[in-house]
Amino acid sequence: MTPFPALLAPAEQIERNLGRRGISNDSLVIAYDDNNNMDAARLWWTLRVYGHDNVKVVSGGYQALQAAGATLSTSAPTVTPATFQATAPDESMMITAQEIRAHLNEPNPSVVLIDTRSEEEHLQGSIPGSLNIDYIGNNFRDGTFRPVNHIRIKYLEQGIDYEKDVWIYCQTSIRGTPTFLALYNAGYRNLRLFDGAFVEWSANPMNPVFVPESAVPLRAPDQS
Repeated sequence: MTPFPALLAPAEQIERNLGRRGISNDSLVIAYDDNNNMDAARLWWTLRVYGHDNVKVVSGGYQALQAAGATLSTSAPTVTPATFQATAPDESMMITAQEIRAHLNEPNPSVVLIDTRSEEEHLQGSIPGSLNIDYIGNNFRDGTFRPVNHIRIKYLEQGIDYEKDVWIYCQTSIRGTPTFLALYNAGYRNLRLFDGAFVEWSANPMNPVFVPESAVPLRAPDQS
């Protein structure tokens, strides 16, 4: 058991929860939320980590469905339980704190580390060398996704091309997934999410934390 919230659930939990909701390996999963696509993108990422690629996210979520005139219901659907079998987690979609530390010790010019939190959070402390690109900028004001050409231009202007290895984090790994999804849709493939995110990074006093004008280790609060 770790103290870090929102980590990737184990395969058996995913299998159990999807199966009892009638989702099998043959199902097309269409995900939406009312949370700026964060939760739906997190589900998209989770399913792909466990080998289920047949998943789509509704651009703009619940509000977009309402605007499109979708029929809404307050009744829970009746489902027939199914069997969902997860594959081994795709480690190529994840990055660890140990790998990030190794990169900081011996920087790899092909790696770009993106902090998808707000500017205010970033300025309070970040992983050294990370670019602050708030995930919310991947959406229009109504929560729908910006088109692929917008995303390509936005990230290319930051020097992030398709050859880069892009490592993504936020505070608790939820906001990182919409950026992962946006870049994936734009044709990027060398993408990895730091699942433990800044909450894990900052919990270890051995990990450096950058604050503007200085780079200092973040110390654990005095418990006395």
